[in-house]
Amino acid sequence: MQSESENGLLFDFAPSGRNGCGTLTAKIANEVIHVENMNIGKSKARQEYVAKVCDGRPGIDAATVESKLLQLAANIATKPEAQPDPLGLPEVDAAAIVRPERFITPEVSGLVIPSMTTLGDRVQG
Repeated sequence: MQSESENGLLFDFAPSGRNGCGTLTAKIANEVIHVENMNIGKSKARQEYVAKVCDGRPGIDAATVESKLLQLAANIATKPEAQPDPLGLPEVDAAAIVRPERFITPEVSGLVIPSMTTLGDRVQG
């Protein structure tokens, strides 16, 4: 997810888990000026990131950078994390299964039977 400010500063956030964690990269004209793994939803983490981006760069307004990061955090918070199942079937919760080799859904019921095969000189389940 990208966000660009009026002074050419571009922010790129690549999620790497849940709850707003990921890698935030700041660039000016395709030159990377700062990269950090952080939780963009945490205000303290955003403030520290803003301080590092603005340090030694008088042309970058800290308030503008903070507002862009806040907007980016809001966009990530409203974005659904899980993608829907392409088949449209609900995922079975493994914690609710008494016998994990048996599965029962509204559409189908069955048993999982492990089998062993060989792959080259190795046995594989």
